[in-house]
Amino acid sequence: MPTSRNGYKKSFEERKLETSFRYENAAAVPYSMDWRKKGVVTPIKDQGQCGSCWAFSIVASMEGITQLTIGALIS
Repeated sequence: MPTSRNGYKKSFEERKLETSFRYENAAAVPYSMDWRKKGVVTPIKDQGQCGSCWAFSIVASMEGITQLTIGALIS
């Protein structure tokens, strides 16, 4: 059973050591990136009154990922 289920909370020091992930070259990362200029964002869609903004955001992120991986912007 994970220790978090028995009420134990790790300290900040313990949590920050949990990952071994490191960026290869963080200095090469741009300060900002406009995905619209790179053609990765589809046009805005009208959800009307259905209240499904969460679904629209998920689909939009998948559209962007699809464009980045296979080069096709599907809307």
